[in-house]
Amino acid sequence: MKSIYPEDLPLVMENMQVKLEENREAITRYTFRILTKSKKIKWLEIISKTISYQGDLAILSTLIDITEKKEAEIKLRESEENLKKLNEALEQKVLDRTEDLKKSEEKWRSMAKNSPDFLLTLDRDERIIDINKIELLSLKMKDVIDKPVYDFIPEKYHESVKYCFKRIFKSGQNDRYYSDFVYDDATIHYFENRVGPILKEGTVVGFSVSSTDITERKKAEEELKKFKSISDNANYGIGISDNERKLVYANNYFASIHGYKTDELMGKDLSIFHNDKQIERVMKLKQKLLEEGSYNAEEVGHTRKNGTIFPMLMNGIIINDGKGKPLFMATTAIDITEIKEAEKKLKNSEEKYRSLFDHAPDSIILIDTKTGDIADFNDRMNETLGYTREEFKNLKIPDFDLMENSEQYQLHIEEVIREGTVIFETKYLTKNGEIRDILVNANLLKISGKDYIQSILRDITDRKKIERKLRESEQKYRLITINSQDIVYTLDMNLNNTYISQSVYNVLGYDVDEAILMNPRDNTQRDDLEKISRIYKEEFKLEQKKGLEKDLNRKKMYVIREKHKDGRILTMEHTISWLRDEDGSAVGILGVARDVTEKKMTEILLKESEEKFRNIADQSLMAICIVQDDVIKYANQRMADINGYSLEEIMNWQPKEFNKIISSESLDFASEQAKKKQLGLPGVITQYQLQIIKKSGEKIWIENFSKTINFNGRPADLVTCFDITDKKKAEQKLKESEAKLSTAIESLPFPFFMIDESGRYIMQNTNAKKTWGNLIGKTPKDIAKDGETLSLWLSNNLRVFSGETIANEAEYDINGESRYFYDIVAPVYVDDEIQNIIGVNIDITERKKAEQK
Repeated sequence: MKSIYPEDLPLVMENMQVKLEENREAITRYTFRILTKSKKIKWLEIISKTISYQGDLAILSTLIDITEKKEAEIKLRESEENLKKLNEALEQKVLDRTEDLKKSEEKWRSMAKNSPDFLLTLDRDERIIDINKIELLSLKMKDVIDKPVYDFIPEKYHESVKYCFKRIFKSGQNDRYYSDFVYDDATIHYFENRVGPILKEGTVVGFSVSSTDITERKKAEEELKKFKSISDNANYGIGISDNERKLVYANNYFASIHGYKTDELMGKDLSIFHNDKQIERVMKLKQKLLEEGSYNAEEVGHTRKNGTIFPMLMNGIIINDGKGKPLFMATTAIDITEIKEAEKKLKNSEEKYRSLFDHAPDSIILIDTKTGDIADFNDRMNETLGYTREEFKNLKIPDFDLMENSEQYQLHIEEVIREGTVIFETKYLTKNGEIRDILVNANLLKISGKDYIQSILRDITDRKKIERKLRESEQKYRLITINSQDIVYTLDMNLNNTYISQSVYNVLGYDVDEAILMNPRDNTQRDDLEKISRIYKEEFKLEQKKGLEKDLNRKKMYVIREKHKDGRILTMEHTISWLRDEDGSAVGILGVARDVTEKKMTEILLKESEEKFRNIADQSLMAICIVQDDVIKYANQRMADINGYSLEEIMNWQPKEFNKIISSESLDFASEQAKKKQLGLPGVITQYQLQIIKKSGEKIWIENFSKTINFNGRPADLVTCFDITDKKKAEQKLKESEAKLSTAIESLPFPFFMIDESGRYIMQNTNAKKTWGNLIGKTPKDIAKDGETLSLWLSNNLRVFSGETIANEAEYDINGESRYFYDIVAPVYVDDEIQNIIGVNIDITERKKAEQK
């Protein structure tokens, strides 16, 4: 006790006495001073509590040294007193300066009376002392004078305005803030408010404010910002250069497709995108721009930053000043590397399978170079022009080619003989009088020593119509959509259309006014609507993520089928991204839609051609035979290997002798099918399984594929098959294994379940159904009765799919009764990959109750 400061000793003693007498368990906290051995005063904070110590009451105390804190509080109080005195002196100076300001009031008003701006004078408390005009505000002077300026500023600007005045008061320098005001006619006007300090002897005693109406400028900036956002995120390249070939703008696509960032390109010469040979082509197009004002669909070679070369399809336009003088050159461009490569692969594929022209997707015609007569043609040829094969056999090329008479036709034949290959466009007249645009690829062939011209004909009527419409309408569009080959659109947060570019007419045939009112149900194929719904749900879910978890620049691409106004079905590729405000919050969706129908058709044709080649190669590994008149006319080695007979034995079999390798169970059915296919009758089954008997007597299962073909001018049965004995045995073992597994699972005395990778229940036993109800097809979210349970299950499932095995106790509400379970959840591996997870719920309620007792 001798170390306690004398004045504080009674306080300490009293607290200790009360603690011991009243035996309080509550914690007591207070402060007091002590004298150190060196006679220095220290402040302590004591936290004490009554406890039992060796059978008696005692006080447990914790002491904290708060000397520095106390000394700081004392200094703070002294500083506050000094500051108060200083403020009083300062306020007197402000009053003096305010008086001076009032004396110059008349002079200021005469200068401000005719100003187009609102001019205000504020005192140091930011109250309005004077204003030059209030007529536009429909207010009286008494409603304004001596009122805080914040009464006339929307609350959302208060914080920034206060900070502006604070900066001026501290620095004595001019500053500004922005705000808006609603006029009596309900129009919103935006103001730029320039604020300057009113000084007296270097001290700020008030503020002068000049408010300029910037509404029109604000609208222009918003419009520019909107279209810049569309341009920056467009799914095609946009570049603008001045008359000196220097880049003044490039969007993200244009920069990234060349391997640059946009800020690397500003001020660079156009040669940064081209080698010496390519730049010559660019300069010719520049000259065409200067002479004609635009160019369309020009293919231009480009060079990336890493030196690789690639093609782009470009449109260009001149931007003039008000007097018609060229200021800038604007171009739009798309990378057509994939299209060019696809066309090249398709051409190579067609050369490989020229002899199979009957199955080609294009019209093919074979012409005798001597007579000019049509020697042969595929079905596509006569069908395209609306004739039967018999009718078309009697026609000559000039009968339906509107661009050539007999003399011109002969000259074309001579050109093909001379050049080897000639590609040109022409117009054909169909049987019903319709004119079709045709692209002709004519090649000189030698068949059996005789010269023929093989022409591959492609109907490009629809493409030509689209090209003509694009050329006719492109000059009407704005800079961003003038040269666009895509549909640019924006959606609000309710997925309503807010903008659609005029290119929607060229692509889908709808006017902008029609398209803006449409929704996907109006022209999207029914089975694609679910895809659209799923994609937008996923995007909105991703948008709910916080902070770094969310990619603000992400894009999503999907392909759907849409109906043209004329009824055609087009394949459309959509790329969507989010429109955001200055804070990064989503305010809408930007979409770009592109017609990829022709590209898809090219891919399909290429795929079909490749599949034909693969089928021919693959079948050589299968057993193949041709049966005609109940005799095997052809069989490959694989057929002999499967049934154990030699090829020589098989080819010497008598009519129907092949029946001896078919088991009695399958004989009647197989014989009937073979008969129908050899006669070309309907009602055949092309694929089935049957048992055959090998030469050794062993029975095996085969998968049989057969169809009627034309062999030596008559119907025959083409049979391909392969041995599926191992597969049948495996299937039987699998059935037995599944039956055993099902029995084992069903016999478990507790609930069992299985969940797939998508998080859905795919298996449960009877005990699980009794406990949780029907789980199949549902997710934990559908089953959990509260957020805590759902969070536990989802966390456990995520860990198990990562390779852990989880075991924990949990309490669940089962049919209104609280029950305890011991849960075990483990991964299921297939080929070292986690495919599913399984779990059990062991009821330990009785054990828990016993533990509690």
